[in-house]
Formats: sequence, C-alpha cells, structure tokens
Amino acid sequence: MESSEKWLAGQLPEVFDLKQPDISGLKWGDICPVCKQSLLKIGVVKKMLLLKKEIWSCPKCGSEFQKVGTDMFKQTKGGQKYFGQTMRSSDWIRVAKGGYSTKEWQKIIQNKLDYLGHRFCDAFCVGEIPVLLTASNVVTKKGEVILFSAGAALVAIKKVRQGGGTYSGFSVRITKGVRWHVGGFNPPSYSEQAVIADNGVLTITNKRIIYGGTKKTTTIDLGKVVGIQSGNVLYIAHSKSQKPLLMISEPTVTYRVNVRGEEFNLETRLTHELIAELLSFLIDNLEEGGKRESHEGKDEVWES
Repeated sequence: MESSEKWLAGQLPEVFDLKQPDISGLKWGDICPVCKQSLLKIGVVKKMLLLKKEIWSCPKCGSEFQKVGTDMFKQTKGGQKYFGQTMRSSDWIRVAKGGYSTKEWQKIIQNKLDYLGHRFCDAFCVGEIPVLLTASNVVTKKGEVILFSAGAALVAIKKVRQGGGTYSGFSVRITKGVRWHVGGFNPPSYSEQAVIADNGVLTITNKRIIYGGTKKTTTIDLGKVVGIQSGNVLYIAHSKSQKPLLMISEPTVTYRVNVRGEEFNLETRLTHELIAELLSFLIDNLEEGGKRESHEGKDEVWES
C-alpha cells in the first residue's frame, strides 16, 4: 500500500491537466489581449492641464487599454470578457497567449484542490491510503495494516444533578408538639452531559479499533462492532461491553502540493462521518477468519 504522499503525487498529472503559457520574451504591447493577432499602439490623450492619459489601442479590433498605474492597465474599449478590468501587464500577456489572469488561475487551482480533496476522502473511506498523523504504539498482527492514527478524546456520559429535592404540601396541628404533614417529596432532577474523560490516540487497522489513552486502553475487533454512528462524537457499539465507545477525532490533514513549480496547501478535514465510512467499509469486507458476529435485532450502521 502506497503512502498518502505518493498517492497524491500520482493524482497530480490527471487533476492538474492545465498549464499557463510561456510568456518569457514578451512585453506589454507585443500582442492584443482581445483579438490575439495584432500589436498594440501607444497614444497619449491630453486630459487637462499637465495631466495626460496613456492609451494603448489595437488597430485590428479597436480595443483600448489605459495605463492607470505602474505596470497596470485597464481595458476601456472592445471585448466583453475582461472589459473594465484592471490587471498587470503580465496577466494581459498571459490572456493574449490563451492563458489565465492571476485571479482566474488561483480560482482554477482552488477548484482543482477541492476536487483532489474529495478524491482523497473517497480513497481514504475505502482503505486505499493510510493517514498516519500521530505515532501509534500498536503492534500489528500478521496481515494487519494501520490505516488511520490521530489524536482523539474519549467521551463519557455523566449524570449531573440539576437541583435538590423539595417538599410540597401543608401541615395540620394535631396537639401540642404534634403536626400531621400532608403532601409529597419531589426527588432531585438529573441530566446527562458529555464530558472529556481521557485523551490519547485512535488507531484503526484493517482488523481492529484501538484507543490508547493516559487512563484507558481499549481494543475492539472489527468483527465485534455492532453499530456505528457519526455526529458530534464517533459512536461505536460493540459486543464486548454494553457501553459504547464514544470519541472525538476530526483531524485536519495538510499536504504541500507542487503544481509545475508552484506550492499549494491541500487541506482536508477527516470528519466523524468519513471515519465511520471507513469503518463500515472495513467491516463489510472482513476476510475469512475475522467474520463479523451476527447480532439479530440490532442495526449495524446508523446515519446521523
């Protein structure tokens, strides 16, 4: 199984199939960004007093560009796509050669990164690539592969007292020092709250789920999992205990991606839903000898 970095490197040629044109040796005015056929001619238009406007025009299509700052030009006539836009001369030259402006290119790259992120998540959910963000002390067995390891918090559900018991009713005097109480006692109320009970590392292999914390260590064979639910916490019900394993682990994966000499960050958040999908896939594809236990009457997977 290849690493996530090698997997990403193999995806780049297909995903990033576009490139900017080579504009070395070209300067502003060498080619019209609109018709892409003619040179631009410079002209100066007097505005008032000592102020002048520098206008570059195309004799073929009639497009005009006004210089509005150092190396900055605004299209003031002709063409519709970039009419009214102000860009650096290098951007106009790239457009003239069939390329993209810096703003367009950044948007294209971001869309490509988002698409690559979706493909990364899809591959993760079917166990094609391991995501190892935290060192794991798990000793693997024969044929066992670690597919995920990251920091995690163990969650416990505790009952919290909301208020003390109260008495309601009235009393009647029977005789001196003796009273008869009529009414009832209301017991205190409780509510359930989720609290962080421990911090450690969640490790998922193709055979087991292992949580190793400072206070507790739990190992669950995938064949003993009877229910998975994703939401604010990752809920794993198993036949080893009546209490489910509740954890929080939604790390953000960041990789540096090199696209034709340019460096970009690919950030992907591995949510509880994605981790639950990975577990469901692994459970559904357990090999012989690690078959899942049958638990009639229990849902195997719940969707949040």
